[in-house]
Amino acid sequence: MQRSLDMVVLDTIVLCGNGETNEDYIEQELRFLDGIGMQGPGSSGLSRRQAAAEVQWAWLERELMESKADYLWVAGHYPIWSAGNDGSQPCLIERLRPLLQAHGAHYISGHDHMLEHFEDGDVNTFVVGAGKECCYPPVNLGSTKKGAIRYMLAGNLGSLSMPPVPFPVQGGFASMVFGAESVAVELHAHDGTVLYAAPRIARRVKSSDGMWFGKAVATGSDDTMLASLLTPRFAAAAAVVAVAASAASVTSAIFVLRRMSRCDWQVRASAPLLLEQ
Repeated sequence: MQRSLDMVVLDTIVLCGNGETNEDYIEQELRFLDGIGMQGPGSSGLSRRQAAAEVQWAWLERELMESKADYLWVAGHYPIWSAGNDGSQPCLIERLRPLLQAHGAHYISGHDHMLEHFEDGDVNTFVVGAGKECCYPPVNLGSTKKGAIRYMLAGNLGSLSMPPVPFPVQGGFASMVFGAESVAVELHAHDGTVLYAAPRIARRVKSSDGMWFGKAVATGSDDTMLASLLTPRFAAAAAVVAVAASAASVTSAIFVLRRMSRCDWQVRASAPLLLEQ
């Protein structure tokens, strides 16, 4: 039995910016792009960041389109949906969400200091940003898609969580366990206690017309485990593989790979050029 996992890592600050006050700083940080042939400021009316964003969007679309993996996950800093202080990201709602829907992919992010799970049709998105503290209040709950939220760790020590937490929570992280037929995602408190176990997310299958989609959510156990990804601080659990490959330092992420006899696993991680600088 063969199974495969593709992890695609995004630079969401380049894709979406970081507010008007930081745009000049980002432009200066991206000056190295002028030396590798990418259009500089003013070309086609785009800033460096905007030009780099369009290149990255095109790269992402190719990566998703060409993936034949059983599991396809995308990771980035900004969330698509979030109820926290910074809320949902319109840029990703408009451009990333449709790509995930079209290719049967799922997304994990950080930014807001919370733990959240949203089920948006067939697309699952997770916010895992509670490694530093717990937690932001859900002041932007209204910015999220109605009816999509499945879990939320929010408020000081988790006091505004849905559902309520069993004890004061100082922080949290996520784990992902990939099996032959499904992946189990759990959200943990600072001491490792499982606060929430998402319904198992089934691997992708290809329809007769060539489209990829998620199977019905699997039930029961799935003991062919590929990997457990823990993110005690940063939310991009899938990002740890690609970031480690580019020699960047992510001291707060742990990646444990376990190969079981029932499956022959192929794991591929990809990141845009910007993450390798």
